[in-house]
Amino acid sequence: MNSGIHSKGVFAKTKKDNKLLKKRLSPLKTKRRFLLLGSLFLAVIIIASISLSLGSTSEQTVQMAQTLHVTGPQTQFQLSVAYAYAGAGPANDSYVANNSALMSPKTLYPTAVQFNITRLPGIQIEECDAALEFYSVQIMTNTGIIEKNCYFIGTNYKPSFSDAQLTTLFDHVYDVITPRNLTTPIKGNFEFNMSDSKSILSAIVGSSGDYTTARSTSGLWTKGQPNIVSVTVQRIGYLTITNNVVSAYIDSPNRNPTAVAQLSSYGNGFLNNNIVPANKLANMDLFHPEP
Repeated sequence: MNSGIHSKGVFAKTKKDNKLLKKRLSPLKTKRRFLLLGSLFLAVIIIASISLSLGSTSEQTVQMAQTLHVTGPQTQFQLSVAYAYAGAGPANDSYVANNSALMSPKTLYPTAVQFNITRLPGIQIEECDAALEFYSVQIMTNTGIIEKNCYFIGTNYKPSFSDAQLTTLFDHVYDVITPRNLTTPIKGNFEFNMSDSKSILSAIVGSSGDYTTARSTSGLWTKGQPNIVSVTVQRIGYLTITNNVVSAYIDSPNRNPTAVAQLSSYGNGFLNNNIVPANKLANMDLFHPEP
């Protein structure tokens, strides 16, 4: 059994299968997609708008995207931290998987970060059918411990953009994150036909919901309880697809942060909250904000 990270209640494939994956997607009322990709696993969270099955794989390989370097700050999204929490996770949170393996939380002190994302009006970063932008999400403490995550947000410009083209685009996710040496789980959203000025709340980013067959670690509390916890978000690049040809654009590592947020001491952890009414916090699962 591989001791890689899983998310409870989702399908998963290995990285090799990720690059060979064939999906059958059946959209229902809406076409918003929440996705989770691990460094060794691809997982797709099924929500009410999507029905999904994972098909067989073949032995063909995926050609690397053409890699270009980004020279300007252009972005099609405004991103800010809407909510962030880091603290003691639920007690007795282990479970037994279908293969009888005991799955334990990746960390006893998990994190949950949610973004408010707005499509900037009149901006299309490239002439293409669709694009995905990728962000490094670092949750840092004053003790020097850093939890690294990766998030993506994307939309299509071509109205007839298909599920098959989206699959091709996802095949090249690692073309962006590998040059930055990111080996953490990747979570993100793809919003079909996202209109100008439309805002959404992102999928939850962080270690909450990540499970492993290895022993749980203390995560951000490894060197004791920190006094300061903060979140720094930096764009690392983006993917585009045009007529099934994918290009990868890699940002400079010195690019200015997209968003920075400081968490304050709250209960058994640290909190930055801009979306949940104060009277709801006391009775809410802090790892699953309910605006």
